[in-house]
Amino acid sequence: MTRSAKYVIVRQKVINTLDFNAKVGRYDVYLTKKDSIRYNKNKYFFQFKKGIIKFRGNTPKKLEGYTLYNVDEVLKILESNQWKLN
Repeated sequence: MTRSAKYVIVRQKVINTLDFNAKVGRYDVYLTKKDSIRYNKNKYFFQFKKGIIKFRGNTPKKLEGYTLYNVDEVLKILESNQWKLN
């Protein structure tokens, strides 16, 4: 199992279904704590609220199928002023 961190951007309803206390062995799966998720600002009423989740190891089942980002890619996304700390 790889230990490098990966990031995924998902809708809030997916975030609400995640178990942020999940562990594999002695390692936490999710490196993002639920109260420190960075969400997009809703500029338009039709825009879904999305958050960035950081995790390590194999992709959790609930996050499979979403685009995975590395740290450089997610930092580039965060340069946009549409993201804020919850």
